[in-house]
Amino acid sequence: MGFDAEFVIIGHRGAAGLAPENTLPAFRLAERLGVDAVELDIRLVDGRLAVFHDSTLERTTNGTGAIEDKSWDEIQALDAGGGERIPEISQVFDVLDGATGVNIELKGKGTGAALAESLMSNRPSHPLLVSSFSITELETFQRSSGSAPIAVLIAKFDERHVHRAIELGAWSLHLHDRLATPERVAHLADCGVRVFIYTVNNPMRLRELRTIGAHGVFTDVPDRCRDEQRKS
Repeated sequence: MGFDAEFVIIGHRGAAGLAPENTLPAFRLAERLGVDAVELDIRLVDGRLAVFHDSTLERTTNGTGAIEDKSWDEIQALDAGGGERIPEISQVFDVLDGATGVNIELKGKGTGAALAESLMSNRPSHPLLVSSFSITELETFQRSSGSAPIAVLIAKFDERHVHRAIELGAWSLHLHDRLATPERVAHLADCGVRVFIYTVNNPMRLRELRTIGAHGVFTDVPDRCRDEQRKS
């Protein structure tokens, strides 16, 4: 397992299509379904690294407003789906097997430095990959002695952005599925980086991406993708 698998299946926000996203049950389920790694999002809340995607609470909890304006006690009182609470990143590490990779996506200002500090004081045994749309946060993570490999997410293809990511030493590039043409995947691979595609929930599309040279996919439905991979 981990990010060095031949073709990496990454549970997006755990198993977001099968359980409340970014909750402990979603991560446990993804692991039971045989993913190589899970992906999660972090935001800095009251000095802690909360596992949460959106900047506001409405979509996935019974709360309202900006999550980063709340205290830790306030967000712990919320229902994040099925009675679950918004976890802290250390809780996710605790419920996963040490061989399962963890892709940590930096969301919001300050997460790069906070994650680097957290990992320096308590580095988990899991294979780690730190990603973000924000190159600024990734640079801060690196400057703050963050030693985990990094990845840059790409939602709009721009050669200058790709070049900057490679200059930064990105281990992988995470490309939106709509951008994943055979030519682009081959070009990025030729640049010496791994190419992971998000978010892929169609098994036939997974097969296509594997054929054109992608190194792995993020998926909300790890059961479908793992079943398709076993057929290959």
